[in-house]
Amino acid sequence: MSTHHLKEKRILFIGPIFYHYHQEIIRELEHKGAIVDFLPERDYTVRSKFYKRLGRKAYQGYQDRYYFRLLEDYKDNHYDYFLLIKGELFPPAFVARIKELNPGIKCILYQWDSMKRMHYENLLPVFDKVATFDPTDSQAYGLNYLPLFYTKVVADLRNIREEEQYDLLVLGMFLPERYEGLKKLIIYAEANKLSLKYHIYLEKLHYYTQKMKGKAIDLNLCSFHSLSYQEVLALYRKSTVIVDFSNVNQAGLSMRVIEALGAGKKLLTTNEKIKNEAFYDPKQIHVADWKQLAIPEDFFQTTYHDAKNLDYLRLDNWLDTLFG
Repeated sequence: MSTHHLKEKRILFIGPIFYHYHQEIIRELEHKGAIVDFLPERDYTVRSKFYKRLGRKAYQGYQDRYYFRLLEDYKDNHYDYFLLIKGELFPPAFVARIKELNPGIKCILYQWDSMKRMHYENLLPVFDKVATFDPTDSQAYGLNYLPLFYTKVVADLRNIREEEQYDLLVLGMFLPERYEGLKKLIIYAEANKLSLKYHIYLEKLHYYTQKMKGKAIDLNLCSFHSLSYQEVLALYRKSTVIVDFSNVNQAGLSMRVIEALGAGKKLLTTNEKIKNEAFYDPKQIHVADWKQLAIPEDFFQTTYHDAKNLDYLRLDNWLDTLFG
């Protein structure tokens, strides 16, 4: 369904500030003719962090006040749509109030976190449409299933011809499974003469917390410095296969997975759920068992850049689905 119906429609968009993704969503909605007001899905100030350390109840109260202050500031705008992405500790009463202020408004929730990690059952009844990136949650709660998206700048990488310097690329924040998987992959790459580039971002607080518990983390494998998105794109261009160590607490496909395929790159992943997707193709995607790591040799030698089956996840089409 085309979103030409968004032309001159007003949208209140509340979502996380993560890299540039919120800006890309705003830009695409505006390109479709919508008028968008964006608000961060939580308070990112030092004061907010203080309340978070006081416990869930104190933090919930602080977040409630934050949301309703925002609503008060924007109450005179008439909205046709309300889009919430994620919404940490989001109060259902906010949705009830915005419906009172905007009769006929359509309220849409998209979750790029799993119910196991962030419980949002209380939000399901108040939204008109709920979609999730997690196929397990979709089935368990009867929600629309919609994997994450990739942007035009990622799709454009398919048309850039640059010599690939790395056979394997590992990027992401520190996760125990990602850290352990990387150690095994380093051994495998050395044994098979494969070039490997990796950057695991580790927060200093987590490092010192683990150190106090007697759990050593090798800083030769991790960095306290996070990459900019432009640096991430540059590494995509230079790599043949992008590696995804999936979060064991999530069944949904990570943004790294969708971007790798959207960029026309090959993908090595630990997420078995990808085999259920219409775009799954063993010529481009290899699902790895990290206990007995084995990658077919021709996986690196053949080229494959056809992402036609993935077009529905390009951001413009993804928004058509979400607002359809």
